Amino acid sequence: MKISLKLKSAALVLSCYIMWGVLPVFWKLYGDFNSLYILALRIIFSSVVSFAAVIGFGKLNEIKEVMRDKKQLVSLSLAGIFIGINWGSYIYAVNSSHILDASLAYFLNPLIAFALGIIFFKEKLSKIKILSVVIAAIGIVVPFVMYKTVPVFAFVIGGSFAVYSAIKKNVKVSAVTSIFIETAVLLPLAIAMSIAFELNGINIKSSLSEMELILPLVSGIVTSLPLLLFSKGIKNISMSLCGVLMYINPTLQMLIGIFAYNEKLDTAKIIMFACVWSALVIFLIAENKKAPE
Repeated sequence: MKISLKLKSAALVLSCYIMWGVLPVFWKLYGDFNSLYILALRIIFSSVVSFAAVIGFGKLNEIKEVMRDKKQLVSLSLAGIFIGINWGSYIYAVNSSHILDASLAYFLNPLIAFALGIIFFKEKLSKIKILSVVIAAIGIVVPFVMYKTVPVFAFVIGGSFAVYSAIKKNVKVSAVTSIFIETAVLLPLAIAMSIAFELNGINIKSSLSEMELILPLVSGIVTSLPLLLFSKGIKNISMSLCGVLMYINPTLQMLIGIFAYNEKLDTAKIIMFACVWSALVIFLIAENKKAPE
């Protein structure tokens, strides 16, 4: 049976979200190492890995074409800035024992994606999909009301990735080229940060064991691979479907935070978890009722 392009694309995005969902385990391996230095190393080695992919897939000429296309270059530069903000805030949250807070950010992200899809891409939601969004929104509002505070950090992580997703919808170049240019935009700052840390006594060799010194290189792989899958898949699915599939990511993060790192799951988070998964089921039922493309 022939698999539709939309289904293949959704599978790529879903695979990306699953990889991201288990990433807290990787970032925890750095222990107490400075979060900003981890971000700098992540950018540097992601650039190296993505450039190797560019060469491997024969996309060097495409980079030259992008450099001549100001519109694409600006879009990819903005994408790089927003994904950098996302990476940095997320790493800090995980390494400061706030994995559940990071997962809250990605529960929030789909609602932002829905809004961006409607505003910028003229996507329309059926009544049943609107119902799913309302249920999800109720679940996300509950912790806000119970904690009597606005989780600014969650908005930064979730919002930056939603904007990144919207920008990537209109990127015309291949996934490997896109990822390389995004990380290359951040590379000068990352190198400067690394030098500054080394000069100020935060030394990677003295902070990490011999086994742990491989982590920066691996960070380039675990960063670039899911982004490649995401970049390839996002072009052929709606922002709404992209948003609802995103719930896989924070759910895995939440489970890891609870069972692997003993973070507390309180009543507010239980209500939120129940609401967003109910919303996911409703949305997927509505999606499956659509006529095949």
